Amino acid sequence: MGKKLLSAVITGSLLFTFTAGYTTIDKPVSALSIIATVTSVSVEKDVIAVGESVQLELEWSTGAKQELFFTSSDESVAAVDQDGIVTGIGNGTAEITVSHSNYGSDKTITITVSEDVRESVCCNTSELTLGTKLYKYDKLHYDGKNIGMTANIVNDKGGYDIAYLSEEDYTLPFDAELVGIDGLTIYLAPELENVKYIDGRTLSVGDVIDTSSHLLCYDYHINKCVLPVFLPEYYEEYIGEGEIRVQDIDHENKTITLEAVEEKSEIDTLLTDFNALLNAQIVTVSDNRALVVFRPMVQQNGCVIEADKMEWGVYGTADTTFVTETLLNSISYDENEAVAYCLITADSPGTVCVKGKEITQYGTGIEFYVYMTVDENGNFNPDYVLLGEPEQGDVNADSAFSIADVVEFQKWLAAPDTNVAYLDTADFNSDGRLDVFDLCLMKRKLIDTVTDNI
Repeated sequence: MGKKLLSAVITGSLLFTFTAGYTTIDKPVSALSIIATVTSVSVEKDVIAVGESVQLELEWSTGAKQELFFTSSDESVAAVDQDGIVTGIGNGTAEITVSHSNYGSDKTITITVSEDVRESVCCNTSELTLGTKLYKYDKLHYDGKNIGMTANIVNDKGGYDIAYLSEEDYTLPFDAELVGIDGLTIYLAPELENVKYIDGRTLSVGDVIDTSSHLLCYDYHINKCVLPVFLPEYYEEYIGEGEIRVQDIDHENKTITLEAVEEKSEIDTLLTDFNALLNAQIVTVSDNRALVVFRPMVQQNGCVIEADKMEWGVYGTADTTFVTETLLNSISYDENEAVAYCLITADSPGTVCVKGKEITQYGTGIEFYVYMTVDENGNFNPDYVLLGEPEQGDVNADSAFSIADVVEFQKWLAAPDTNVAYLDTADFNSDGRLDVFDLCLMKRKLIDTVTDNI
């Protein structure tokens, strides 16, 4: 029998190599036959209070763990037992050393002890209440009772991270407040630089909510839903568009009802307030809407108070729709007022001329014209011109006669379906018809106008 050679190589994996004649067999050895060493030492909290204890957390290499010894460089500052639990004794700094019984280099960690530091605590979730303050390094422990199986924690992305407390205790990496309780789930709000909060306890009925904020500390009711907190993404999803306000609040039961209120323009406000409408300007503009207001006379006939009728007309090169109304406000027989309005909505750029004619019991009364323009975005320009009867030939309703009117009228004669603003002004020969004879007279007026300006 030949001589056997046994060699061992310890580099990463441990293999015994058997050599017998010219045959080599590699056989892996169990990791438990390798002696493990500590590769790093850490603690959840390296600044502790006097009397507070923390557990050293060790990372081992692969293999069988050997016996360790723990020592402190200054036991008047921090003491450590042989289970690796460090306890603060007095103010100062101490170095904790982890030594191996067999082989391996020592590992150290520095612990600071201060009487100014708050001692971390372990909180049973069933004992927490709304508004409880929690601090960095505190632990949350689910004790199997009524709340706290999971914790939803606001993160800096505007959503939540979830901690499953029923599986293991959660160590807070920040100061936080308990801001919501929803059955077995609790909600925590840490102080984050780019997250804004509104505390429901500070709100009152009618308050407007900043929808970029997290709404905390109360239950929030909307559309038959109840949520313990409101995130920015919830407002439109659960309430809708518009201004979000507090509709109702019950501080005793810690509940708030929210509503979405459509933002009203000045025009919307005027249309719901008779006195405001009565005192409004002749023209009020808001985006693609314009409100023209007129105050007609009011007659008194015995016990019947009647507002004079108004006839409205809207002309122009802009596509528009309009509604009209005459309102009467009777406070007493001796004190009564009326207001008529025309609300125009523009659907395209161009010119708009609004004609108002008062019809009294004696016939036609005041007649007026308001000239406006609509920009390329479809919005009314705030400037307007208020005139009496428009100038003859002003068919495009821009409050002035020019070559543009001649072009508009000529187009209309070629294609009568063309939208022309105010054709009444084109009947130059007053025969009740619009034809080329009117066009000739219109051109003559244009020549005379140009000549007069030279």
